[in-house]
Amino acid sequence: MPCPGKNLQQLIQLHMLPAVAVSFISGGLAAGSLALPGPPLRTAAIAALILFAALFLMRRKPSALPLLVPAFFLAGLVHAGLALLPPDSPRHLYNLVPERARVTLSGQVLGMPEYDGRLIRFVMAADGIRFHRGKTDRNGLEPAHGRVRLSMESPVPPPDISPGDRLLLLATIGRASSYRTPGVFDYRLYLADRNIYATGWIPSPVGMLTFSDPADSSLSRLRFVPERVRSRVAGFLAQRFGAETAGIYQALLIGSRAAVPDGQLEQFKAAGCMHLLAISGLHMGLLGLIFTVSLAWLMKRSTRLMLHIHVPTAAAVLSMIPLAGYAFIAGLNTPVVRALLMALFFLVGVVLQRQRSIFPVIAAAALLLLLLRPLALFTASFQLSFASVLAIGMIYPRLLELLAVESGDLRSRATAYLLSALLVSVAATLGSLPFMLLHFNRFSLIGPVMNLLIEPVLCLWALPLGLAAIILLPFAPAAAGALLDAGAAGIFAADRMTGLAAGLPLASVWTLTP
Repeated sequence: MPCPGKNLQQLIQLHMLPAVAVSFISGGLAAGSLALPGPPLRTAAIAALILFAALFLMRRKPSALPLLVPAFFLAGLVHAGLALLPPDSPRHLYNLVPERARVTLSGQVLGMPEYDGRLIRFVMAADGIRFHRGKTDRNGLEPAHGRVRLSMESPVPPPDISPGDRLLLLATIGRASSYRTPGVFDYRLYLADRNIYATGWIPSPVGMLTFSDPADSSLSRLRFVPERVRSRVAGFLAQRFGAETAGIYQALLIGSRAAVPDGQLEQFKAAGCMHLLAISGLHMGLLGLIFTVSLAWLMKRSTRLMLHIHVPTAAAVLSMIPLAGYAFIAGLNTPVVRALLMALFFLVGVVLQRQRSIFPVIAAAALLLLLLRPLALFTASFQLSFASVLAIGMIYPRLLELLAVESGDLRSRATAYLLSALLVSVAATLGSLPFMLLHFNRFSLIGPVMNLLIEPVLCLWALPLGLAAIILLPFAPAAAGALLDAGAAGIFAADRMTGLAAGLPLASVWTLTP
């Protein structure tokens, strides 16, 4: 009989990255279920270190491979468990304001303020606080730190707040909280994933003052350039188009759905096309293709470069830089980071000629993302994103067979591409279905078919034109506007199709949480 230990050893050796990723994720899920305090986590950390030390000492022995499973399980348990603990610094807003209180805050705006036509919301990194009720240091600001998500009812036009601005404002703030109803959206965890533990309300824009800090260096201001570009793109779209077109464009291009009207969001949900309003692998793939082809074309204009370097490889490597830049402009939320990491790993595989399977790429992206943001594991965004990509990966070999049709018959080739697109849509829908039911209690029966109709007009028409417009906006705003106007036709078509689909009987089905 075959030895089970040897089979496990061979399995891990053949699928090292997926095995490590599954172990790490399992540890993170265990941390979420157990909610361990600090002492048990420290014990688990010591055990993980011992296992990793043993792996290092036995690195030349294949029999040590099974130790990877418990080592990475404990690493995931500790990493996620520590992230789930609240901040322990006494100067953190979480500990300074356990109950809602009226305060004066000073700090720096971290990201693009989002405006939905009524409310403006932004995240500020606090550096000072003054309490208005019975706290010490009434004459000045106490040192404080931590991020706070602030909201206010805004006039039209909204106040001019830019990423990197320093603000002094009056607000009522407190710890972030969620509704206690089981199964509803966990707003507190959603904010904790972004390192935000406090929320607040600004009663009036009059109580808000922008000021400059001479201590801000050029380097510190430079880090806000991507968010300022993002804010400029959002403002340009809002000025040029109505709410429905501008909202969809902002979701497609910069990853912000705040300006999409509720009715339009409901249409996309009912049609099973909501994921098209998030930055995805398709965005990164299109952008990577655009930059790689453009850079290769430019470099081929030089005979010297053609003689001294392999142009396609150099173009693939150089395209990673604008891809990373676009991820920053798109807000670096979970789908964006996942799409960026997968695109980068895929490009590295192409350069090294080691792109044999998509599963190590998915595993590497999941591992790195969770190392950077451990609480992403518990969000719907992470679960839906990776479940759909894994499902697509399972039919990937079949897709390659279909796309390898070499017959000169145009009809057979068109049928193969159409069938491939339908398979991708069905696989993504089935892969994400359990998590759709878990988080949203609904799914769309017409989703796979509607994706075939909506994806071309949004992702193959409006999106490429919009990406080109972003590149042109700083140099030729008129040309950028013309491209966006052309792309708006795709948004109009998608809006009409989802509107008609949402009205069909049983287009969207509500169900119980599984």
